[in-house]
Amino acid sequence: MIGVSAGRVSQYISEGKITPAALVGEGPRAKINVRLAQSQLRGRLDPSQRFGMNGLGTSLDAPPAQPPFAAPTPAGDSIDEQIRAQRLRQEQMKSRRMAEEEASRTGRFMLTSAAEEQMAKVAGAMMSAFEGALPDFAGALAAEFGVAQRDIMHVLKVSFRSFRERASRQSAEAAAEMPETVPDESTAPESP
Repeated sequence: MIGVSAGRVSQYISEGKITPAALVGEGPRAKINVRLAQSQLRGRLDPSQRFGMNGLGTSLDAPPAQPPFAAPTPAGDSIDEQIRAQRLRQEQMKSRRMAEEEASRTGRFMLTSAAEEQMAKVAGAMMSAFEGALPDFAGALAAEFGVAQRDIMHVLKVSFRSFRERASRQSAEAAAEMPETVPDESTAPESP
């Protein structure tokens, strides 16, 4: 009824996770009050074990298919319930954090600030390389057209500054339109 073997139920009884209060009768013919046993297990099993790989099939929240006894489920202690709920939340947060770390290690995720820093370095290096090549351009143009290299250099520098300012404005406008976060498309379901 709860998705575990009969042997595991016997272990729960021997470990005291299912108490004699949930048993009707004695010995090998004893019956189990399923609702009371489920309630006891919900309160006594560690959430990290219940929701780990081995405990995923365990169903303690669903009512049994045909409860053999109609004994009422005792009310849980609110502090114990809160502690168990907090443990569960901590385990869920730990699992999410581990998944995010794994995604980061495999290259699916990275810090936005790190990406921005790297892109700024690449863009700056490209602009510097291009600006450093202006004297070569000026020399080639001066030789080709018989004009003083310094005059061509002046025109190229003025044009380059104008281009750089325009490109900077356009990049800032494009960045302002982009969302701060985007969904992880690698985990999205594929469309038919």
